[in-house]
Amino acid sequence: LSGVDLSKRDMRGFDLSKVNLSGANLRGALLAKASLSGAVLHGADLSGVDLSKLDLSGIDMSNANLSGANLAGVNLTGCLLAGTTLTGASLKGANMTGVDLSKRDLRGFDLTGVNLTGANLS
Repeated sequence: LSGVDLSKRDMRGFDLSKVNLSGANLRGALLAKASLSGAVLHGADLSGVDLSKLDLSGIDMSNANLSGANLAGVNLTGCLLAGTTLTGASLKGANMTGVDLSKRDLRGFDLTGVNLTGANLS
């Protein structure tokens, strides 16, 4: 499904495990309770998407656009976030254990309750 336009689609509860969504347009999609285990979201547009409380551990989201996305309570353990745009994203209570956030400007982010154990913040 690389490059597919799924913007504003209702995919609540869908099993998208191991699906290649590289470069996909998911802007405004409804993904509550969706399974994204092992999915590839490299370069995908997830701006404004509510991903709260999903398990996104280990997913490649490098170069993805997560502007304005709701990542509250999300498990991002071990995610690849290189080049990812996080402007205006809500990270409150997210688990970001081991995530590489090097060369990122985190000013203005609400990091309340965020687990940054082992994260690279240099």
